[in-house]
Amino acid sequence: MKGKALIIKENEPERVYLHKMLLRFGMEVMPTSTAEEGILLASQEDFDIVFCNIYLSRISAPELIRQLKQVTAPRLVPIVMIVNTEEVNSLHVCFSSGADAFIQKPFNLSQVKATILALLKNARLHNELQKEKALIERHCEAEKKDMQDADEILHNMRNEMFQNAKYIEWKYIGLNIFSGDMLCSTKNPNNDHLFFVGDNTGHGLAPAIGSIVSNDIFYAMAKKGFRINQIAEEINSKLYHYLPSNRFLACCLMKLSADFSGIEILNAGLPDVMILNAAGQIKQKVSSSHVPLGVMATHLIQLEIVNIKLDEGDRVLCFTDGVPESFNQDNESYGYDRLYEVVNQYSQEMGFVEAIYNDIESFIGDSEQHDDITMLGIHCSKKYIEKSLPKKQEVEYIKPMNWDLRLCVDHEMLKTNSPMPILLDAVSEIQGFLNHRENLFMIMTEMFSNALEHGLLKLDSSIKEEVNGFEKYYNLRQERLQNLKDGFIEFTLSHQSFQDHGMMVISLSDSGDGFDYKNILSLHERHMLKSGRGIKLISELCKSITYRDQGRTMQVEYEWQYSETPKPLLVANG
Repeated sequence: MKGKALIIKENEPERVYLHKMLLRFGMEVMPTSTAEEGILLASQEDFDIVFCNIYLSRISAPELIRQLKQVTAPRLVPIVMIVNTEEVNSLHVCFSSGADAFIQKPFNLSQVKATILALLKNARLHNELQKEKALIERHCEAEKKDMQDADEILHNMRNEMFQNAKYIEWKYIGLNIFSGDMLCSTKNPNNDHLFFVGDNTGHGLAPAIGSIVSNDIFYAMAKKGFRINQIAEEINSKLYHYLPSNRFLACCLMKLSADFSGIEILNAGLPDVMILNAAGQIKQKVSSSHVPLGVMATHLIQLEIVNIKLDEGDRVLCFTDGVPESFNQDNESYGYDRLYEVVNQYSQEMGFVEAIYNDIESFIGDSEQHDDITMLGIHCSKKYIEKSLPKKQEVEYIKPMNWDLRLCVDHEMLKTNSPMPILLDAVSEIQGFLNHRENLFMIMTEMFSNALEHGLLKLDSSIKEEVNGFEKYYNLRQERLQNLKDGFIEFTLSHQSFQDHGMMVISLSDSGDGFDYKNILSLHERHMLKSGRGIKLISELCKSITYRDQGRTMQVEYEWQYSETPKPLLVANG
C-alpha cells in the first residue's frame, strides 16, 4: 500500500502502535502529538491521509478538521477519526465538519486496511479529476480569451470595411464567433465597390477556416481589378481542392459601379438578391443560377454575371438563408412572404436592414437561433459618390525609367480572362505607380472595353438607352464573346523618362473592322451621345488621344510628374 500518512495523536503508546501498523501496510508515516504541529505539517507536506483523535486537549475535533481541510485544499486528503466504543456516538459532529471515516479501537487490521485502501483510491480519483478539471478550466479560459480577441478582430474588420461607406447597411449575427457566414467589401482600382456575401456549410471553426481562403482570394483579386466571375472561379478552384466533399460555399459576389449606375451580380446558391426602388417596392430578383462554390471542378461550370441598370434611389438587398429560415416557438419559419411584406412596407431611405432584423427578432421571440444571419443593404444614390472615394496613399515614387511592354490576347483568352489585372500589376511593379493605379486602370479598361465590345463584338452602345437595355447589352456581350471564333487585342506600353516626369504611351489595337471614329467624336463633342462618356474622361486624364487604322488602333499619352502628386481620380460614368 503506497501513501503518506500523518498521525495527530496525544497518547504516545497508541500513536506508536498506529505508526507501526501503518508502516506494516507499507505506508510512509509522520507522527505528531499536537494539533498545531499537525496543521503546520499538513500545510508543508503533501499527505495522502490524516489520522487524528476525536478528542484533543487544546482544540476541538471539528475545528481541527476545518483547518486541515483548509491547508490541504484543493487536494482531497481523507481525515480518519480514531475512536473507542464510547466515542462512536460523538462522530456525527466530526462528519458534519468534514471527516471522511473512522476506525475503532481495538483495531481490526483487515478492516483498517480495507478502509484505508478505499479512502486512498477515492482520494486519488478525486485529485486526478481535479487536475483534469483545472487543466480544462485553463484551456477554457485561454479559448475564451482567444474567442474574445477573435471577436474583436472580426468586429474591427467589418467596421473597417463599412464604416466609411454611408450607403451600406449590414447585419451579421453568428451562432458562434467562428461562423459559416461571410461578409466582405472592398474597392477595385476603378473605384467600383465589390461585395462578397457567403454562407459556408456548418458552423464554428471548420467553416471559418474555409472562409479565410475565400477572403484572401476575394481581396487580392478584387484590388487587382479582376471581374467577379474570375474571382468566383478562383475561389471555386481552391475550395474544390481543399474542402471535404460535404462542404461548400453558397455565395453572392456583386460589383457596384463607381457612379452607382449599374450593378453586376453573380449568385451561386444564396436566396434571391432583391433590387428595390426608392419606395421599397421589389423591381427585380436575381436568383441563384449556379451551384455553390466548391461542389464541382471549375472547368465544369460557367459562372455568368447578371448586369442590372440602377435608377436613382434604388436599393439592393442580399442575405443568407438564415433570414427566411429563422424559426419561432411553434417551429414556423420566417419565410419569404413575411420578408417581402416588411420590405414593401418600409419606404424610408435608410434603416430597412435593421427593420427586417427587428421583425425577425419579434417573430422568433424566445426561440433559439438555428443559423447564422447575414444581411447586406446597398443604397444607390448619386449623393454618396463623392463620399465613397478612397483616400490616396502617400508614397515615394520610383524615378522614371525607359521601358516597353507588349501583350497580345487572342479570342480564346478573352473568353476567360481580362488582361487588365496582369497589365496593371506589371506596370506597378516596373514603375511603382501606386497613386496612379486608379487612373491607369480606368484608362486601360475603357480602351480595352471599346476595342472588345465595338471592335471585335460589334456592339452598339445605343442599346443601353432602350428599356432594359443595360441588361440586354451585357447579355448580348456575353453571348457574342462566347461565340467569338477569331480575333485579338494587342496592348503596347512604352514609357519614356525625363528629368522630373515620365510619359506613358499606351497603344491598343484590335483585329476588328474598325469604326467611323471621327463621326463618333463629333457627336460626343456636340453632346448627342449619352454612351461612351469614358472617352471624354480619358481625354481629361491623358495628354493626347489619337486613332489610326480606321479606329482599330487607339493611342493615348499619360504624363505624370515625379515630384508632384498625381492628377485627381475621375470616376467613370459609363
